[in-house]
Amino acid sequence: MNNKNKRTQDTFKKWQWGLVILTLIVLLNIFINYLRGIPVTLYVFLPILGLVIGAEVGLQIAKNRASKKVSGHHSRGSR
Repeated sequence: MNNKNKRTQDTFKKWQWGLVILTLIVLLNIFINYLRGIPVTLYVFLPILGLVIGAEVGLQIAKNRASKKVSGHHSRGSR
């Protein structure tokens, strides 16, 4: 029971680090394009920002749902 919870937490930590790395790569790409003279418009920046924020919110919702589940088929829901 405890081991399953630890594996779930490790999985969410890996996903969270993946999102952080993806965000840094996107920001670095935007910065390099800015240095090269390619203009960064809001039409490019806002969807990327929305995608990253949406992924983070989805990860937190999934994390909360997974932590509320009680392992074992004899349980009567989360308490």
